[in-house]
Amino acid sequence: MPFSAFLFQAVLISLSGVMSPGPLTAVTIGKGADSPHSGALIAIGHGIVEFPLMALI
Repeated sequence: MPFSAFLFQAVLISLSGVMSPGPLTAVTIGKGADSPHSGALIAIGHGIVEFPLMALI
């Protein structure tokens, strides 16, 4: 499979998860009113969970 086809498929699959709101989006919006740093802290916390999962895959 050419890299361009792989990249296109990855974007399409990822887009479905990015476009749908979920619990992380709700928490980010809710906490965003409390502190200007909450978005960065939530992203770091999500990354701590996500990066080991990506490494295992």
